Amino acid sequence: MAEDRVLLPSPFRGTPDEDPAEFWRKLEVYMAYKNIGPPDQLRLVKAMLVENAQEWAEKLEGAQKDTIDHLKAAFSKRFIKPPVLRFRSACEMFGKKQADNESVDAYANRLHSLAKRVDIDDATLLYAFVSGLRGKLASFFGQEPSKHREHDK
Repeated sequence: MAEDRVLLPSPFRGTPDEDPAEFWRKLEVYMAYKNIGPPDQLRLVKAMLVENAQEWAEKLEGAQKDTIDHLKAAFSKRFIKPPVLRFRSACEMFGKKQADNESVDAYANRLHSLAKRVDIDDATLLYAFVSGLRGKLASFFGQEPSKHREHDK
Protein backbone atom coordinates (compact mmCIF):
# COMPACT_ATOMS: atom_id res chain seq x y z
CA MET A 1 0.00 0.00 0.00
CA ALA A 2 1.62 3.20 -1.22
CA GLU A 3 -0.67 5.24 1.03
CA ASP A 4 0.74 3.58 4.16
CA ARG A 5 4.33 4.32 3.13
CA VAL A 6 3.48 8.01 2.67
CA LEU A 7 1.53 8.48 5.90
CA LEU A 8 3.58 6.31 8.24
CA PRO A 9 6.57 8.18 9.70
CA SER A 10 10.07 6.84 9.30
CA PRO A 11 11.17 4.48 12.06
CA PHE A 12 12.65 6.20 15.10
CA ARG A 13 16.29 5.35 15.79
CA GLY A 14 16.83 7.49 18.88
CA THR A 15 19.59 9.64 17.40
CA PRO A 16 20.13 13.33 18.25
CA ASP A 17 19.27 14.51 14.74
CA GLU A 18 15.71 13.14 14.97
CA ASP A 19 12.71 14.99 16.38
CA PRO A 20 11.04 12.56 18.80
CA ALA A 21 8.00 14.77 19.44
CA GLU A 22 7.35 15.03 15.70
CA PHE A 23 7.82 11.27 15.27
CA TRP A 24 5.25 10.54 17.98
CA ARG A 25 2.82 13.16 16.63
CA LYS A 26 2.97 11.68 13.11
CA LEU A 27 2.56 8.20 14.50
CA GLU A 28 -0.55 9.23 16.45
CA VAL A 29 -2.03 10.89 13.36
CA TYR A 30 -1.39 7.71 11.37
CA MET A 31 -2.94 5.47 14.05
CA ALA A 32 -6.03 7.70 14.27
CA TYR A 33 -6.39 7.77 10.47
CA LYS A 34 -6.13 3.98 10.27
CA ASN A 35 -8.40 3.59 13.31
CA ILE A 36 -5.84 1.43 15.09
CA GLY A 37 -6.85 0.36 18.62
CA PRO A 38 -4.62 0.36 21.72
CA PRO A 39 -3.25 -3.22 21.53
CA ASP A 40 -2.28 -2.74 17.87
CA GLN A 41 -0.98 0.76 18.63
CA LEU A 42 1.42 -0.72 21.15
CA ARG A 43 2.68 -3.30 18.65
CA LEU A 44 3.07 -0.64 15.93
CA VAL A 45 5.04 1.72 18.18
CA LYS A 46 7.36 -1.10 19.25
CA ALA A 47 7.90 -2.00 15.58
CA MET A 48 8.66 1.63 14.70
CA LEU A 49 11.43 1.85 17.30
CA VAL A 50 14.66 0.63 15.73
CA GLU A 51 18.38 0.57 16.53
CA ASN A 52 19.11 2.56 19.74
CA ALA A 53 15.44 3.25 20.41
CA GLN A 54 14.59 -0.44 20.10
CA GLU A 55 17.36 -1.40 22.51
CA TRP A 56 16.07 1.23 24.95
CA ALA A 57 12.48 -0.08 24.67
CA GLU A 58 13.54 -3.68 25.19
CA LYS A 59 15.27 -2.72 28.47
CA LEU A 60 12.17 -1.06 29.91
CA GLU A 61 10.44 -2.75 32.81
CA GLY A 62 7.21 -4.53 31.90
CA ALA A 63 4.97 -1.90 33.50
CA GLN A 64 6.62 0.82 31.41
CA LYS A 65 5.72 -0.84 28.13
CA ASP A 66 2.54 -2.83 28.83
CA THR A 67 0.15 -0.16 27.47
CA ILE A 68 0.43 2.53 24.83
CA ASP A 69 0.03 5.22 27.52
CA HIS A 70 2.84 3.78 29.64
CA LEU A 71 5.15 3.46 26.63
CA LYS A 72 4.33 7.02 25.53
CA ALA A 73 5.17 8.32 29.02
CA ALA A 74 8.48 6.44 29.06
CA PHE A 75 9.28 7.60 25.50
CA SER A 76 8.54 11.23 26.41
CA LYS A 77 10.66 11.03 29.54
CA ARG A 78 13.60 9.56 27.64
CA PHE A 79 13.51 11.30 24.26
CA ILE A 80 11.41 14.47 24.35
CA LYS A 81 13.23 17.51 25.69
CA PRO A 82 12.19 18.97 29.03
CA PRO A 83 11.41 22.72 29.15
CA VAL A 84 14.94 23.73 30.14
CA LEU A 85 16.37 22.00 27.07
CA ARG A 86 13.67 23.51 24.85
CA PHE A 87 14.82 26.89 26.17
CA ARG A 88 18.37 25.99 25.16
CA SER A 89 17.10 25.08 21.67
CA ALA A 90 15.33 28.46 21.49
CA CYS A 91 18.57 30.24 22.39
CA GLU A 92 20.36 28.17 19.78
CA MET A 93 17.74 29.08 17.20
CA PHE A 94 18.14 32.80 17.83
CA GLY A 95 21.89 32.37 17.62
CA LYS A 96 21.73 30.69 14.22
CA LYS A 97 22.88 32.84 11.35
CA GLN A 98 22.79 32.15 7.65
CA ALA A 99 26.16 30.77 6.61
CA ASP A 100 28.14 32.45 3.82
CA ASN A 101 27.62 29.54 1.45
CA GLU A 102 24.08 28.70 2.59
CA SER A 103 21.03 29.42 0.44
CA VAL A 104 18.06 31.20 1.97
CA ASP A 105 15.99 28.02 1.52
CA ALA A 106 18.56 25.86 3.33
CA TYR A 107 18.79 28.42 6.14
CA ALA A 108 14.98 28.57 6.42
CA ASN A 109 14.76 24.77 6.56
CA ARG A 110 17.43 24.61 9.26
CA LEU A 111 15.59 27.17 11.40
CA HIS A 112 12.25 25.50 10.78
CA SER A 113 13.62 22.19 12.07
CA LEU A 114 14.85 23.87 15.23
CA ALA A 115 11.53 25.70 15.65
CA LYS A 116 9.62 22.41 15.77
CA ARG A 117 11.60 21.43 18.86
CA VAL A 118 10.87 24.73 20.59
CA ASP A 119 7.17 25.15 19.73
CA ILE A 120 7.19 28.87 18.88
CA ASP A 121 4.68 30.91 16.92
CA ASP A 122 5.20 32.03 13.32
CA ALA A 123 5.92 35.67 14.24
CA THR A 124 8.77 34.65 16.55
CA LEU A 125 10.15 32.26 13.95
CA LEU A 126 10.03 35.03 11.33
CA TYR A 127 11.91 37.36 13.68
CA ALA A 128 14.62 34.75 14.30
CA PHE A 129 14.83 34.07 10.55
CA VAL A 130 15.19 37.71 9.54
CA SER A 131 17.64 38.40 12.37
CA GLY A 132 19.90 35.65 11.06
CA LEU A 133 19.89 36.61 7.39
CA ARG A 134 23.28 37.68 6.16
CA GLY A 135 24.24 41.10 4.88
CA LYS A 136 21.93 42.97 2.60
CA LEU A 137 19.22 40.30 2.58
CA ALA A 138 18.03 41.45 6.01
CA SER A 139 17.52 45.00 4.72
CA PHE A 140 14.76 43.73 2.42
CA PHE A 141 12.81 42.91 5.56
CA GLY A 142 13.51 46.22 7.28
CA GLN A 143 16.28 44.82 9.48
CA GLU A 144 19.78 46.19 9.73
CA PRO A 145 22.39 43.50 9.29
CA SER A 146 24.54 42.85 12.32
CA LYS A 147 27.79 44.78 12.34
CA HIS A 148 29.39 42.20 14.58
CA ARG A 149 29.18 39.25 12.23
CA GLU A 150 32.45 38.09 10.73
CA HIS A 151 31.32 37.89 7.12
CA ASP A 152 29.80 41.38 7.22
CA LYS A 153 33.13 43.02 8.11
